Amino acid sequence: MNKRWLVSTALASALLLAGCNSSSKEAERLTNDAIVALQEEDVIDAKEWIEQAQALEKTPENETVAELIALIESIESAITKGDATTVQDMLDELYATDTENWTESLQQSYESVVEAVTVWNDQLEQIDEAIAEGATDQASQLLKALRETDNAALLAIVDSNNDTLHKKDELVKKATAKKDEQQQQIAQKEQEAEAARAEAAQQAAAKQAATQQPAPKASRKDYYYNQIANLTNEEQRLSQIHSSGGVTSKIIEGNTLIYQMWDGELNRIWGELPSMMSEAEFKSLTAEQLDWIQRKEANIKDAEYNRGPIESSATAINETRARVQYLVDYYVQ
Repeated sequence: MNKRWLVSTALASALLLAGCNSSSKEAERLTNDAIVALQEEDVIDAKEWIEQAQALEKTPENETVAELIALIESIESAITKGDATTVQDMLDELYATDTENWTESLQQSYESVVEAVTVWNDQLEQIDEAIAEGATDQASQLLKALRETDNAALLAIVDSNNDTLHKKDELVKKATAKKDEQQQQIAQKEQEAEAARAEAAQQAAAKQAATQQPAPKASRKDYYYNQIANLTNEEQRLSQIHSSGGVTSKIIEGNTLIYQMWDGELNRIWGELPSMMSEAEFKSLTAEQLDWIQRKEANIKDAEYNRGPIESSATAINETRARVQYLVDYYVQ
């Protein structure tokens, strides 16, 4: 039902009562003109006729009708601004003022409008919270839902507050840009950390290779099997030390040390493999090794994205340990 029609009908009834009680023909004619204006949905003209009628004859009924007109206009303005609290307060005042229940239908229609205003304010609050938390996708979805609502009362409020929604759009864009920048910085730091870890592992491997005696050729495989057993025991020891208490940073620190240990062993084995096979065989194995490195890095990134940094560091350990075992099993002589 058209809200403007409800205003016209309710006030027309009120003005008709006022006109019947008037002793002035001119005031009665003006009152009838106001009724016609309201029936034609022209509230402004109706208000002018009432003001003129009041100037001719100050009846309590006409004063009440004029008061109701002013109050209804204030409610309409508050609805447009989306001010639910003010609307509810003035709606209560309308109930109290309209002792003859002339605007009963209008009062009932405003109840649904108040609900729409409440939804509007709740949605804006959720949008602000999402922006503050960096949940820009959620904020965009909430803005889209407001603009595409099938609630006529809510849509009217949205249409009247396009500037407000536009400002929210701008905030979402700024928050998105800031989030992207932060993610780029995190990615850069991770790359730098990975490069530092790789360099440290290489240095550790070089130092270990320089201080340890190479295994005799006749027992290289047995030597490395023994090394794998020793490194496995050391891994368990480091894991127990750093996992006690369940502190994430300590667990990651322990996993980093374990990874460097296995990566160093892998580099040491790789340095001896050329002497154990032909040039063509080593070239083929090198291509396979490069493929393995790509798969390992992809698996580490996938673990980071889906399960977090602890799982990511654990994946790096598992992949490297398995590669050490594979090379010793199939290529070390």
